[in-house]
Amino acid sequence: MGRNEQELARLKAHVERGLIYGSRSSGLIETVPITGDEAVDTAALRAFGTIDAVLDFSPSTSGRGFVDTRVFKLEQVDEALDMAAEHTGGGRAVVFAP
Repeated sequence: MGRNEQELARLKAHVERGLIYGSRSSGLIETVPITGDEAVDTAALRAFGTIDAVLDFSPSTSGRGFVDTRVFKLEQVDEALDMAAEHTGGGRAVVFAP
């Protein structure tokens, strides 16, 4: 789901290009534009039936507190990489700030 339909189309094409030649590509990824109308957006999602997985690429700034982000300076590269090895999974990020 996203507001930028061109970017959604680009993402879908990118994923489908990465699939192994000859594999079933149709239906492996679907995108849904966000309209801002909850009923319309819900109906668009329900049209696909049961959804097996969702990937959320929302910027972490959209949900402050939602993502546990650890920030390091560039000169802290060793410490940052050690943290990144353990601070993994959804809702966790290790980043460098200048």
